[in-house]
Amino acid sequence: MEKLLEETEKRRRGLSSKFETVIRTKKGKEIPVIVSASPFLDEKRNFNGVLAVVTDISDQKKLQQLQDRFIATTSHELRTPLTVIKGYIDFLHLHPELPLQK
Repeated sequence: MEKLLEETEKRRRGLSSKFETVIRTKKGKEIPVIVSASPFLDEKRNFNGVLAVVTDISDQKKLQQLQDRFIATTSHELRTPLTVIKGYIDFLHLHPELPLQK
C-alpha cells in the first residue's frame, strides 16, 4: 500500500512511471503485475486522475523460476563429475610415481 501511495503522489506531481507490484484478488490469490501509470491532466494541466495499464506477469515469473531451477540443476550436475575428475588429477600430481593403468 505504501508503494501505491508513493506512486500515486508521483502522478500528482505530473510524473509517469513503471513499477512491479503484487495485486491480491478477493479470494486472496497474489498476482505479480507491472503497472505503467501516467497522470491524467485536463487542458489546463490540472491533475484529474491516473491512467494506468496493469499487465499480469505471472507467466513470465513462472518461466523465470523454471529457468533459474534448470540453471541451478544443470550447474550442479556438471560440477559433480568435474570435481571428481579434478580430484583424480590432483591425486596424480601428488603421486607421480604411481603407474597409470589402461
